[in-house]
Amino acid sequence: MFKIELGQKCLLDPSEISGPILLLGIPGQGKSVTMIQMALTLIKNKQKGLFFDTYGDLAETIKKLVKSKSSKANFAIFDANKISEKDIQKNIKDKFVIVFSRTAHEGFRKTRAKANEIVKKAYKFAQKGDWIIADQAFDIIDDVLLEKYLQTKKLGIKTVLADQTIMALSDKEKLQLKKAAGGYVIYKVRGLDANWFPKNVPIFKGKKLSETPKYEFYFASNKKIAKFKGVFPLKAI
Repeated sequence: MFKIELGQKCLLDPSEISGPILLLGIPGQGKSVTMIQMALTLIKNKQKGLFFDTYGDLAETIKKLVKSKSSKANFAIFDANKISEKDIQKNIKDKFVIVFSRTAHEGFRKTRAKANEIVKKAYKFAQKGDWIIADQAFDIIDDVLLEKYLQTKKLGIKTVLADQTIMALSDKEKLQLKKAAGGYVIYKVRGLDANWFPKNVPIFKGKKLSETPKYEFYFASNKKIAKFKGVFPLKAI
């Protein structure tokens, strides 16, 4: 089984994922690099699934780094405004699909609605063992999609939920997510998140999450936690 290099000397074993992985961090700290690294590893290892990129910059970088014939054969990329339900159903069967929006141009209101629709369809057609990576994961949810996130373990779909914060969720929803979570990758976060995690997730007790150095993160899983440095530079596949 392959492993995903989240950071220097930090490997994620997909076989050990038992619930959604929460990937959090404010802009400019390294969260995007981790998402790209995950996608490249999954493409290289012929995994199936869908990655939704709300701004389009991550998709552009991934496209540039997918160079080998074998990797290109396991990769498909679509504009969110042009992909159909049939496209998702057809491609997610045997490829890793990247779908991107252009939030900076289209506005987050429209992007949010489109992302919600597409990620729901990804869950509809994904099979056990497939992957779903959602950027702005908590901004795009409604009750139906939140339930999909919480059912990750039951569905057998490996899910990575990336965002700047979990403050879009209610107190009850945060605790539900904590109960379901299979692991955490936490870069520097803002004060509300930095206060919430140590108070509500025991493994983060005493951690000053608003003071984490740039390009460093905490990885917590299976009752273990450690700080790591990000992976640079990204390598083509």
